[in-house]
Amino acid sequence: MEIEFSGQLDKRLYRRALSLLHKPSRTSTIIRLALTAVLILAATIVIVDRVTGANRLALDWTRVGRYLFALPAIVYMALQPYFGPYLTTNRLWRNAGVRATRSGTISERGIRLNLAESHPEIRWPDVARWRANDEVVVLMTTQRSVLIMPRHFFHSDVDWQQFREWLAQGAGKAG
Repeated sequence: MEIEFSGQLDKRLYRRALSLLHKPSRTSTIIRLALTAVLILAATIVIVDRVTGANRLALDWTRVGRYLFALPAIVYMALQPYFGPYLTTNRLWRNAGVRATRSGTISERGIRLNLAESHPEIRWPDVARWRANDEVVVLMTTQRSVLIMPRHFFHSDVDWQQFREWLAQGAGKAG
């Protein structure tokens, strides 16, 4: 049995797929946000202490400036997993190949793409990891290439479910 697929990505879906692929784990997110909150609180306490301290004549503005400069850097580190996919989408979307219509077939062996110059096959064991939600599946192969398979590429919900079953059975780890 083979399932045919065909479709074109839009920029919104492309961005959501890259965000899904690069989404940090829940533990990593909690640690990142807790560390950010602690660092911002510490920097704020030091700045307030320096500015309102008893010895205001000896106020060291370079030290206060360093803390003020560090605050945006701390916030950027906390939000970087969310900025990364946005910036990557904007950079990659300029490539016409990303916006091209994709088609191919899916079977128990893997995915066969129909490209203008070739027909590469991605076998299920070559999928290193994958992530999925209700509207899209994002595959990363062992060669570090990414394949985005949205639900609207499939002709029916039965095809979509069969694809998801083959993926779960034959591909690498989810997540």
